[in-house]
Amino acid sequence: MQVIMKSYVKLSDLIIAIKNTNFNQGSYFCLYSKDSMEPLASSSVCFVDEYPKERGGEDVFPEDVVNNDLELCYYGEQFVDVINNVVSQVNDPPISVFIDALNYYMDNDDFLDTK
Repeated sequence: MQVIMKSYVKLSDLIIAIKNTNFNQGSYFCLYSKDSMEPLASSSVCFVDEYPKERGGEDVFPEDVVNNDLELCYYGEQFVDVINNVVSQVNDPPISVFIDALNYYMDNDDFLDTK
């Protein structure tokens, strides 16, 4: 699977794709959702789009994000970092470990120690 801009993706599919490809190009996409404050689940569906632009000290979100009332859920770079961190700690981790690590990072701005 390839990360396709301006498309919806099931979180578990995106995790598997990044895990299996040693993906490290998170700096060009962000994940958006209807309610970014809800804990993530493997069945969560996110919209993939570009990073917000900064204009006059304000974040300006992509048009599709604004038009669909979506909120920033994860910066791609942080998302990829969390996935890679789990892979470095656990041999063949199940999706649930990634979800726990992603939610932990959202709440604590720190990586989950899964060892």
